[in-house]
Amino acid sequence: MDDMIFVEKLTAFGLTRQEASIYLCLYKNGTLTGYEAAKLTGISRSNVYNALAGLAEKGAA
Repeated sequence: MDDMIFVEKLTAFGLTRQEASIYLCLYKNGTLTGYEAAKLTGISRSNVYNALAGLAEKGAA
């Protein structure tokens, strides 16, 4: 499945685009640091940490 389609499907479940992108990144790469996830997704490190907190709140991380 194309990554953008997967991200769109995750947003339909209530994730933000950033949360969905990070979720996909973690799914594909396994355990990563916030820094590594930021480098791979192109999302700023502070936004990665905020999105990870959002994923944890939603029970997705």
